[in-house]
Amino acid sequence: MAGIWGYNWVALKLITPDVSPFILTAMRVVTASIVLFLAILVLRRPRRSPPPWPTFVAGMLQSGIFMILQNFALLEGGVGKTAVLAYTMPFWVVLFAPFTLGERITANRAAALALGAMGLACVLWPLDLQHALVSKVLALSIAVLWAAGVLYTKYLRSRYTFDTLAFTAWQMIYSTPPLVLAAIVMPGAFYHPGLHFWPLFAAAAIGGTAIAFLLFMFIVSRLSAGAAGLSALLVPVMSMVNAALWLGERPTPIELTGTAFILVGLAVNSLPQRFVLMFAKAR
Repeated sequence: MAGIWGYNWVALKLITPDVSPFILTAMRVVTASIVLFLAILVLRRPRRSPPPWPTFVAGMLQSGIFMILQNFALLEGGVGKTAVLAYTMPFWVVLFAPFTLGERITANRAAALALGAMGLACVLWPLDLQHALVSKVLALSIAVLWAAGVLYTKYLRSRYTFDTLAFTAWQMIYSTPPLVLAAIVMPGAFYHPGLHFWPLFAAAAIGGTAIAFLLFMFIVSRLSAGAAGLSALLVPVMSMVNAALWLGERPTPIELTGTAFILVGLAVNSLPQRFVLMFAKAR
């Protein structure tokens, strides 16, 4: 998941100048809907829709509005810091999960959160609010909306029973009509894809939108909201690596230090809680 989403930001950065954000978002959602529904048919999984309205809300929070803001943010800013700001999502999830879902902040999660916060602070330094401010605000909005979507999905799972693949597919399907309508009616639309556009679009729509989102929904279904959110912290690290390889966005020493903090935080989050408590007592 982290590898796919990490490259997805690069692919989108390369194709957003060719197609306007609303059209690109509609194209991604339509393609992902087709791919996921074909997967349901091939794998003979349940085709029944989860409750339509709650599924639509979850889909718009986690995919529809997310992708529109993502495309606009990449038009204005670079991949590295835009992705890092968008993936502050885990912090919002961990902070609000105790109030919305009653989840306890464990020692592992608190330690991982602290390490991740230090890592993201290093990557974002200096913040430079005067440069690409719109991109930074959009990326932070992505994080908050995505966190709301994760918490809402966990709430739905506490009330309903549904297949993860079907839930993911129907989120995309229910999001399609308003996104297609927005692509048609919004002013300033442009569409001039070149030959390079289509393989990158396939990577973004099939890999980054259908497959990776399905994997994340599987993680959300198996883990607590906080643990699922923290699992996504590896994505901005992969985004920075791909941005360096494909776009020439070279990380600074302090950004590499931040990456190390994030990786250590992920490792701590995966440790059994008793080891973290033993380490804390030893100190």
